[in-house]
Amino acid sequence: MQITTAKDINKLGTILSVWAHPDDETFSAAGILYTARRQGQTVCCVTATRGELGVQDESRWPAQKLGDIRQAEMEKTLKILDINCHHWLGYKDGSCATVDSTEAVDKLITIIEHIQPDTILTFGPSGTTGHTDHIAVSNWTSKAIAGAQTSKPIALYHAVVSRAQHQRSGMALDEQFDIYFNTNEPPLVDEAKMDICYHLTPDACEAKLAAMRAQASQTTTLLEQAPPEYIRDFCACEGFVRAR
Repeated sequence: MQITTAKDINKLGTILSVWAHPDDETFSAAGILYTARRQGQTVCCVTATRGELGVQDESRWPAQKLGDIRQAEMEKTLKILDINCHHWLGYKDGSCATVDSTEAVDKLITIIEHIQPDTILTFGPSGTTGHTDHIAVSNWTSKAIAGAQTSKPIALYHAVVSRAQHQRSGMALDEQFDIYFNTNEPPLVDEAKMDICYHLTPDACEAKLAAMRAQASQTTTLLEQAPPEYIRDFCACEGFVRAR
């Protein structure tokens, strides 16, 4: 059964979301995570790096301070989304493809066995944007699920992008702001074929936009220069497919 509404989010149970950089959770799943917390579900986030290489405006967010800046932005984001469980894996931005993957997987296994999630949300094999950190995190997560000792099966979901949404607004935003980074096209899926196709409620949409604003070092240019209707449309739907 497809998960489409706030009520359906209950079916995800305890959620663990695993990402590479601060703001990955916001762009991919802020509405889902916020809605789950509003409904009393346990939600925990994992972030592999502090995103210290994501320099966009050196005059406002200096490179030598960006790791600390983005850590503080992440803390604000978690408060907005009412998430009180978060783990840093402690890797350097841009290094995830070359670190000891066994160590990274073991860290995730420890977290999974502690949280005992029903659902894990993360990147698919392409990392959505083609970023090597995203791809590594996806691989680590799959291996960690296979190796973890849990009391119940875990449903693993990979982030995807609505094909219709991409045609309406995402493509134009990508052309102007390179939001999909190292790929010409993100993983596009028709909404009817998604396992989770959550059209955000107005309050979830506002929470997502607030979380985006909290990640100011990464989103200010986008939010100031993009047409507001494009931003709203870009934020309106969060999609995932279940890993088979």
